[in-house]
Amino acid sequence: RPDLLLLDEPFANADAELRVRLSLELRQLLAQEKTPAILVTHDREDALRTADRVAAFCPGAGGGRLAQIGSPEDVYLHPSERGVAHLTGRASWIRGQAEGLQAETPFGVLSLSEARSGAVQILLRPEQVEVEAGAGAARVSSCAFQGAGYLVQLSLGEGEVWGTSPVRLAPGQAQVRFRGPHWALPDEVQEQI
Repeated sequence: RPDLLLLDEPFANADAELRVRLSLELRQLLAQEKTPAILVTHDREDALRTADRVAAFCPGAGGGRLAQIGSPEDVYLHPSERGVAHLTGRASWIRGQAEGLQAETPFGVLSLSEARSGAVQILLRPEQVEVEAGAGAARVSSCAFQGAGYLVQLSLGEGEVWGTSPVRLAPGQAQVRFRGPHWALPDEVQEQI
């Protein structure tokens, strides 16, 4: 019955399925015993799956700095900066010009999850970018099987973007649909990693 439990990479040597089972059991046990814990991990899935609150550390002038703290959902969906977005999952960015809850981008108007004004950087998670074969503005660079579908690397006019497809796509032209709303950061927020 400790007052605080400190865990340093507790699932590091477990295979993927065992990691999931152990993290869920640990979460349940800590809640049942009402024991606070600090879990240190480099595995974003462990952090997002296990924690009630996530603290993301990014490089800083004097070493690491606390960049954001919040619920796993908030840190993943609304990162405070590009570095936090990359720590919590695959992240692609496109530039846009925002007015309220919409932003004009080279790929059309995208809906935003929070009102913004002016130049923005729009976060695209792979699950928000649906890719289909066919003539379109994107070009498939690579396609990798992920179990429930395929992770697709796309070349767009702005650079590389990650998306998903239910089927394997060969390199070549592709159509892209963006599912929003999307999180946007003011353009002056710089990448920290």
